Amino acid sequence: MFLWVYKLNQTAAKGAGRPFLRYKNSMMIDNPHGRHTTHAWPRPAVLATLALCLLLSGCLDRLFFKPDYTLTGLPPQAELAKDIEAHFKDQKAAIVLPENKSDIAAASTQASENLRLQMIAKLQSLGYYDAKAGFSGGPEPWAGTYALDPGARYRIARVKINTASKLDAGEAARLEPLHDLEGQPLDAATVLTSIDKTRRAIDRNSCRFGVDLAHSAVIDRRAKTADLTFELQQGPRAQMGPVVFNGQQTVNESYLQKLVPWRAGDCYSAQHIEDLRGALFQSGLFGNVDIVQPAKPAANGQVPLLVNVQERPHRAINIGATYYSDEGPGLQMGWKHRNLLGGAEVLDATLMLSSIEQSLKSTLTSPFFLRRDQKLLVTAGLAREETDAYDSKSIDTGIAVQRQINKQLALSTGINFSVSRIFDNVTLDEDNFALISFPQTASYDTRSNLLDPHKGWFIEAEAEPFFNTIGSGSPFFKLSGTARRYQPLGDDTTLALRAKVGTIQGSSLTDVPADERFYAGGSGSVRGYAYQSVGPQTRGDPSGGRGLAEGSIEIRHKFNDDYGAVAFVDAANLSEEVAPDFSDAAVGAGVGLRYYTAVGPIRFDLATPLTQKDQTADAVQFYISIGQAF
Repeated sequence: MFLWVYKLNQTAAKGAGRPFLRYKNSMMIDNPHGRHTTHAWPRPAVLATLALCLLLSGCLDRLFFKPDYTLTGLPPQAELAKDIEAHFKDQKAAIVLPENKSDIAAASTQASENLRLQMIAKLQSLGYYDAKAGFSGGPEPWAGTYALDPGARYRIARVKINTASKLDAGEAARLEPLHDLEGQPLDAATVLTSIDKTRRAIDRNSCRFGVDLAHSAVIDRRAKTADLTFELQQGPRAQMGPVVFNGQQTVNESYLQKLVPWRAGDCYSAQHIEDLRGALFQSGLFGNVDIVQPAKPAANGQVPLLVNVQERPHRAINIGATYYSDEGPGLQMGWKHRNLLGGAEVLDATLMLSSIEQSLKSTLTSPFFLRRDQKLLVTAGLAREETDAYDSKSIDTGIAVQRQINKQLALSTGINFSVSRIFDNVTLDEDNFALISFPQTASYDTRSNLLDPHKGWFIEAEAEPFFNTIGSGSPFFKLSGTARRYQPLGDDTTLALRAKVGTIQGSSLTDVPADERFYAGGSGSVRGYAYQSVGPQTRGDPSGGRGLAEGSIEIRHKFNDDYGAVAFVDAANLSEEVAPDFSDAAVGAGVGLRYYTAVGPIRFDLATPLTQKDQTADAVQFYISIGQAF
């Protein structure tokens, strides 16, 4: 592509985010008065450059010699057709044919036969044990049609459970779900899921050292049925024992013991051991974890564990180059230490250099602060910003405590202190501020993927009172809430919704420091409008607002594993009052392409304003970044 950024988090400014590359068909230069001047770029040259970069990047290589196989013969049942078509599409997309056309024929023959066998295996796993699949070639070696004949679906006639040891009432009750399989289709996923749930239920509640649940099936092809037999093997009852760690060099033993999710004497459970393995990997400190159990419990009934670990490098350096068409080039450098004091303390420092922002920020995160589910965050930073709305120089520091209530819900409370000198381009005044604030945050996150979510929610509420400790500025209260919803519409299409509201109360607009006001417009706000250009303006410069409302609707569709497309509508209203005026919203719409990589999708968005066209100098805005828009 044009450039590659190692760090994936996008640069964010007050009120709206920006992609690492945004094309506005213009370039910006500074005049002696600090204002920005735009100069048009010729569209054909830019588009030709973009096309050339796409070709050179290799993004289009796989468009040639892609398997063009089709599927017929599916029965009218929607569920079966959906499952088979999805599996067929995944298997077809995984086929890689040679680039040399002379080698295509042999490779295609083998690939088509493998795909035919995979279709039969998939149908059998769904219970269609008489399934057949035929293949007829097409006009090209990599093309053809598969005709499927699923046949009858087999069902489970009887379930028998054999146990090697006597069961108590609780253990017998936990085997009942296996009997519920009688009469159901012989679906491999259903049977294996039932086995896994039963095994875990016994493991969690019976304290057995070792639980094994094997199964076998006898198929009656005349009756189209099968008999399932389960063999349950259980070891003696036992307790969790002490844990000894071996192989750590710089990680404190005290920290490792905090990761152990049990106390000696607790009921034995294999799930506890897997939870410990997961916690060790999630700490980011270890590249390998091997947990050794004895062949049988000790004489006291406890199971001691030996955990062999191998530390991974704790220090990392990353460098990223950025380019914004309205900001020029930028440099982003980061240094991270994952085990600063031996207890998994993470120190993360980032240096940002661009024409708009020059900053150095650091965060120290300490886990297990006062309790297991809590961590302490200490932040400090220096920053200089030059935007159309304000110029600022600031020093800030803060401390916060974050508690993870469960896997989805997190709460945070803290205190921040910042000293800044701000030139407000609206009032043309330069003032000093020494703000103390108390940020409170609650977040709920069930997204399936951070960079490319397909389902789930992200909800965040922030409340932060500010007090100016110097001068006569009055206190103000900043409140905002964001909600995002990702709803799958089939296997390849996702409906993404975003809403954000915000209000600043307690002070007039000009009494609120310019860098704390709300702004709208740009890649992370309303595409089609320039950065911060939506809302009230004074002498052509954005003045910000106290009331903000934003929303986005985006339809995302994946053509295959590599490419996709989107269509979107963004809208926002920014008001000088505490509540936005919904009768005067800026609305932008557009389309985009997605190229999916291992680190997330690269997005190409083209947007145009539908209302308030006088708020932006360009009829079309172009954005390129890593990750979805939201």
